[in-house]
Amino acid sequence: MDPNEDDLHILNAASQMEPNVVRDAGSTPYVLVPSIPSAVLLAIDALPSSFPFVEIGGYPCFAWRDWLQCKEQLIFTLMTRMTLRSLRLGLRGPEPVDLNQAPFLSPWHPIRDPDFGGAILIGIQTGHPTLEGNLINTSRICGMCLEGKWARTATRWYQLGERARPADLKRLSQKNASCLSTLGLTLQEVQQDIATDRVSAGLSHV
Repeated sequence: MDPNEDDLHILNAASQMEPNVVRDAGSTPYVLVPSIPSAVLLAIDALPSSFPFVEIGGYPCFAWRDWLQCKEQLIFTLMTRMTLRSLRLGLRGPEPVDLNQAPFLSPWHPIRDPDFGGAILIGIQTGHPTLEGNLINTSRICGMCLEGKWARTATRWYQLGERARPADLKRLSQKNASCLSTLGLTLQEVQQDIATDRVSAGLSHV
């Protein structure tokens, strides 16, 4: 079992859920707490910030603004925690069972994340447990072998096949709005980004 599996399940639930919304007498929107999955609620309870309930119609509710702040803080907390775990795993490298269960990415190419910085992979996937589309962007790269045979992202391991050729890059860029000529990275630049993230996470001594 991947150490990020539980957090990833909560992250997916929080990102994809559509909670029931009720309104008070002044038409102010509130999120009905019983419509939030129990795993998400437990993770919210563990957050350092507290978000008070308001009772409407006999049911506990979050004010809509509080719910948005709560969801944002939860996603940030989960991603930060998973990234730290994955940076440690990237240092160690994968066990054989890790790659046996990992999705396969081929062709692939590293690019700069246009939204959050750091390096991510873009490519054609097979075997991903949750994504149905073929073309994907991974989460932030937290470890990668020098030969480009595997990668550890913030969420999971990937087996890597062939690196994208120029013709592949053209095909990938047509399906993705990112301009690969501007965002594309070398493997050396990816390793530099990973090293920078390790320093920021306090793992430089490992």
